[in-house]
Amino acid sequence: MVRVPTWEWDQSSGFGNNGSCGFMCRQCLGQLDTQVVGLPFFISDHPLYIATLHVPEPSELRDVRAMSNSLPIANSFPIGILTSSLGNVRIHRLEDRLREAADAGFQGVEMTYPELTLLAEQESEGTFDQKVLRAAHTVKTLLDEYNLKTVVLQPFDNYEGLTDPVKHADKIAKLKLWFKLAKIFETDLIQIPAQFGKEPDTTGDFDKIVNDFVEISEMGLKEDPPIRFAYEACAWSTYHDTWQHIWTVVDKVDRPNFGLCLDTYHVGAIVWADIMTESGIRPNADDLLKADLAEFATIVPPEKIFFVQLSDAERVPGGLKPGHPWYSPDEHPNASWNFNARIYPCEHDTFNGYLPVEEIVRSWVYDCGYRGWFTMEIFNRTMADPSPEVPRHYAKRGQASWKSLVEVLKLYEVE
Repeated sequence: MVRVPTWEWDQSSGFGNNGSCGFMCRQCLGQLDTQVVGLPFFISDHPLYIATLHVPEPSELRDVRAMSNSLPIANSFPIGILTSSLGNVRIHRLEDRLREAADAGFQGVEMTYPELTLLAEQESEGTFDQKVLRAAHTVKTLLDEYNLKTVVLQPFDNYEGLTDPVKHADKIAKLKLWFKLAKIFETDLIQIPAQFGKEPDTTGDFDKIVNDFVEISEMGLKEDPPIRFAYEACAWSTYHDTWQHIWTVVDKVDRPNFGLCLDTYHVGAIVWADIMTESGIRPNADDLLKADLAEFATIVPPEKIFFVQLSDAERVPGGLKPGHPWYSPDEHPNASWNFNARIYPCEHDTFNGYLPVEEIVRSWVYDCGYRGWFTMEIFNRTMADPSPEVPRHYAKRGQASWKSLVEVLKLYEVE
C-alpha cells in the first residue's frame, strides 16, 4: 500500500471536480490512465477529504468509477466561519483573521456589513457608498489570496415590519447597495435576522411582513445572478423568535430565493434552555426538543434551508439574573448570553458548553436531509483580548470543533 502525501490532495478545487476516484486527488485528475483506487478512510486532521490511495495489484483491480458516488457525508458540508468570530473587529486586523481562517482549513467566511463600514471609515474620498464598495474590493482581494469564498453577506437587519414609509424606502435603497456588494464578493446569499429593533414604528402584522419580503424577493430574482435571502429567527427577536414563526413567513412568501438560516444557538436557547433559571434548562427540555426537531423534519423541505450556523453557549451558574455582570434590564437575556458566552460545538469539557447542539445538527442532517454550508458563528467576551494570537486561537478551536462534530455525528460514514 502506498500512502499519498498531503500535498497530493487538491484542497482548492472545490466540490464537483472529482477525478476518476471521486476523491479530488491530483494524481487521479492529472493521470486518468493510472490505475488508482480511493479507499474510504477518514483522517481526523484532514476534515473534509478522503486521504488514502493505493495502487492495486492486478488481482485487486476494481471499477473506481463505481466508487465515485460513495463519499463521506462530510463532503457535503463545506465549512466556513464568521469573520467576527475570529477576534474583535476593532482590535484584530481583518487580514490576520482571514489568514488564520484559511490556515486552519476553513473554506469560506460570513462577511459582515459592519466590518465593511469600519474599513470604509478609513477612506478619505467619495460618498459613503463609494467608500464601502472600495472596501469590499479590498477585502475580496484578500479573500482570493487566501482562497476563501464568501458564504453570505450579513446581517441585513431590522428590515421587515417598518411602518414608517421613509424608513422602509431607506432600507430598500440600502439593499441595492448590498446587491452591488454581493456581486463584488461573488455570493448570492444575504442573511436577514428577524426584526429585533425597539423602535415604536414596527409591527408584527403577518401580512405586512410577508409583503415586505415578497418585495425584496422579487428584487433579488431580477438580479443576475439572482440573490437569495436567508431569514433567521433570533432568540431575542421582537416578533419571530422560533423557526415555526419564520417558516410561516417563508412558506407564505413562496419564492425560490427566500428560505431559512438555521442557528443551533437560537434553537437551543428558545426550545431547550432557560438562561434565567438556576439549572439553565427548561422543564422537560429533552422532550420539548425531540418534538420540535420531529416537527421541523416533517414540515420543512431541506432545499429551503439555505445555510446553517453552528455554536454552543456556556452554562451560567445561577442563571443570568439581575446582579449578574452580563445582565441588563434593557437587553433580552438571550441577547446578553449570546454576545458574552457563545462558544464552538463540542466544547463541553473545556469551556462549559451545554446546549444540545449535537442532537440538533444530527436531526437536521439525518432526519431533514440538509446538505450545504455549515458556518461557525460565535461571540465571546474573551475576543476583546488584544493579544495578536487571538485570531489563531479561535481559528484552531473552530476547526477542532468541526472535526469533533464530524466524529460525534459520524459524518465520515459513506452515504
